[in-house]
Amino acid sequence: MEEAMPSGHEDFTTLFAYDHWANARLIAAVEAVSHADVQRPMVRFLAHLARAQEMWLDRVQHRHSSTDPVWPEDTLAEARERLLNVQQGWAMYVQETAAYLFDEPVAYHNSKGTAYSSTPRQVMTHVINHSTHHRAQIMLLLRQHGLTPPPLDYIYYLRDL
Repeated sequence: MEEAMPSGHEDFTTLFAYDHWANARLIAAVEAVSHADVQRPMVRFLAHLARAQEMWLDRVQHRHSSTDPVWPEDTLAEARERLLNVQQGWAMYVQETAAYLFDEPVAYHNSKGTAYSSTPRQVMTHVINHSTHHRAQIMLLLRQHGLTPPPLDYIYYLRDL
């Protein structure tokens, strides 16, 4: 049985809203960590998550990405601000882009300069999965330090609506 492809706007609007919700909940948990040495690797993952989203958004919008490193040394406040800005950027991109363009290949170069081509649909799916991956790493760090991370599964987001 072949699965139907997501339609576009509504699906990605929901997924990026979920991403924003999950990031906000996790940032609150990281803010509650009292030891800077414990918090630092968590912030590093958040900063990378935000920077990667910026790079991918630049690519699908045919913009040259900034020269910021893929793993920036942001503070928690800077990572939070970077995430907020890029989340707004993704929301606008999804809303303002014609759905048929989600399947049009976009040529870009990765951070090492290698040329690739992907569709925005592929990129957006990657961005959401990449965020989930790094949030899980942060949640593991919280657990390793005896802290209980908030539930961030998609179903919890839907129940909060």
